[in-house]
Amino acid sequence: MGHILSNQYYCSQCWWDFEKAPSPALLPNLQQHPPQISQSQLPVSSLQPPALSASSSGSLPTPAPPLHRHKHLPKRQPPASSVQPPPLPASSSGSLLPAPECHFEVCWEFQTGDDHAAGGEEWQSFQADAQKQIESAHAIVGQNPQDGDGKMHLLTNSLTYSIDFATMTQKNMETGRCHRIRRGQRLKPEALRSLQEQADFSKKQQLEITNLKKTIRICKIFSKTRKQHTEKRERDAKDQERQLRARVSSAEVEAETRQRQFETQLDACKREAEVKDQKRREQLDTVEQDADAQQRVLRANIDTLQQVAATLTEDLQKATQAESASRLQMTQFLHQGESWRLGKQLEIPHLTPIDCPFLVAIIENMMRTTSHHGPNSRCSPMRQAKVLRVLKVHNVRLGQKYDSRCKQMLQDHADQGVAVGPLTPDVNSFLQSTIKAFDEWMHLEANLHECLLLHGSKRQNISEIVSSGFEERLSRQGGLYGEGIYFAEESCKSFQYCDKDGGENSMILSRVLLGDPHYAKGPLGQMKISPKRDEADATKGRHNSVVANVGTPNGQPPPSVQEHREYVIFDGSQAYPEYVVIFEV
Repeated sequence: MGHILSNQYYCSQCWWDFEKAPSPALLPNLQQHPPQISQSQLPVSSLQPPALSASSSGSLPTPAPPLHRHKHLPKRQPPASSVQPPPLPASSSGSLLPAPECHFEVCWEFQTGDDHAAGGEEWQSFQADAQKQIESAHAIVGQNPQDGDGKMHLLTNSLTYSIDFATMTQKNMETGRCHRIRRGQRLKPEALRSLQEQADFSKKQQLEITNLKKTIRICKIFSKTRKQHTEKRERDAKDQERQLRARVSSAEVEAETRQRQFETQLDACKREAEVKDQKRREQLDTVEQDADAQQRVLRANIDTLQQVAATLTEDLQKATQAESASRLQMTQFLHQGESWRLGKQLEIPHLTPIDCPFLVAIIENMMRTTSHHGPNSRCSPMRQAKVLRVLKVHNVRLGQKYDSRCKQMLQDHADQGVAVGPLTPDVNSFLQSTIKAFDEWMHLEANLHECLLLHGSKRQNISEIVSSGFEERLSRQGGLYGEGIYFAEESCKSFQYCDKDGGENSMILSRVLLGDPHYAKGPLGQMKISPKRDEADATKGRHNSVVANVGTPNGQPPPSVQEHREYVIFDGSQAYPEYVVIFEV
C-alpha cells in the first residue's frame, strides 16, 4: 500500500516518518507499488489533486507539482506503534490521484502509559503552542543532529519536559518519567471535509443508481407478474366457462330425472290416497256403530245418576238440618257466654262444657294443623292429637281485670307516644280465623296486638288458672327469655309443658295482649319485667311483652336457635283463658 510524502510515493515498508493518515474509507487502496508505475502509465487527469473547497480568503489551494518517479527507498521497518498512513484516492477511471502537500499538516504526539517500551498504542497530540515550539526546534536541531546535543526544553501545563530528537523521547524534569514521541502528518480539516463531501456525493450517486436498478427490477417483476395474472385469468375464465357448460348439461339431465321421479311419486300418492279413503270410510262406519252403542250405555248411566242424585239430595237435606241444629245450639251457647261477659248472667259456672261436636272437631283440626311434623320430629305426636272435650271459661273478675288492663295499655301508649306497628311476622292466621269464625261476638284489639295463643300446663294448674288467672309471680325460674308467662301459636310447643304420663292432657286457648313487644336477640336471663324501650330515657316506659322469633339464638349447647316462636308477658292481667282443651295423644 502506498502513501504520500513530498509528492513522492512510498510503500508500507519504508513508511516510518508518518504516523497520521486519512481514513481508509476516504482514500481507496492502491493496487500496485508506486515506483513500479511509470509516468506514462498514469493519465493526465490523475496527476492533478482532487478539488478542495475554497479557503476562508476565497482563494483556492495551490495545486501539487507533477508526480515524479523515484527509486525505492531503502527497506526500513517502521516502529511497532506507528500508524499506517492513508491510501491514495483514485479517479473515477481507477487512476491514482496524488494528494497535494498543502492538504497535510505536521502533528507531534507522545505515547501515553507508564511503560513506553511495552509497545503501547495510545498516543496523544501536543497542544497547539507546543506543536509550534517542537516543530521549530526540530527544523533547527533535528535536521542536523551533529550540531549540539539534539535536545530542547519545553514548558507546557506548568511542567518542564526535555525533548530528545535523536531518541524521539520526552522526559519530565521533575518526575524523570520518559515517553516516546513521534512526528507525523494529518489532513487539514478543510481537506478532510472536502474528501468527506466527495465521498458522500459518491455514496449518494451510488445509492441513487442502486435504487434506480431496484425500481427497474421491480417494474420488470411487476410487468411479468401482471402478465402472468392476465394469462391466469384468461385460463380461469375458460375453465369456468367449461365448468358452467358442464353444470348446465348436468342440471338439464337432473331436471329430467326429477320430473320422471315426481310423476312416479304422484301416481303412488294417488293410489295411496285411494287406499286411505277406503279405510277412512270403513273406520267411519265402525265409529258410527260404536257411537250408537255408547249412546245407549250413556242413557242408561244418566238414569242411574238421576236416581243417585235424588238419594244424595235427600241425604244433603238431612245433613243441612243437622248442621243447622248444631249451629243453633252453638250460637245459643256462645250467646249465653257473651251475655255473661256483658254482665247479664253472672251466675254461670266458671267452666262450661261445649256440647257442640262441630266446634270440637274444628279445634281438634286446629291443634293438628299448627304442629310441626317430620319423620324424627318430637313434635309429631300432636299430628295425631284427639280432642276429648272443650270447656268454656266464665270468670267475671278475670274478665274485668283483663278489660281494665287493656284500657290502661291504650292510655299508656297515648301518653308515651307509642305507635304500635305490625308484628314481624304476624301471628298464625289459621289459629285466629278458626275461633273467630264460630265466636262472632269475639273482638280482638288490633292496636294492642290482641291475639289467641296456646298455653300448656300441668293438670293440677288448670283449675287455679281458671279461677285466679295467670300469675307471673308463680312462673318457673330459668326461662330463656325471662321469668314470665310463656305462650305459643304452635300446639307442639305448648305440649312440651304438659303432662307426659300417657293420660289426658290440658291446654288453655287464651286471649293475650302483646301491646308493644320487644324482639329478643338472645337469652334474657333472670329478667322479671319487660325490657325498657330506651335505656337512656326512662320516661319512654317499658315494652309490654317479649317475642322470640324462629332463628333467635337461645344459648343452649351446642349453639342452637329457636325452632318455635314464643311470646312472653310479665303481667298476668294481659291474658284471659277462653277455652280449656282436654286431649290425648
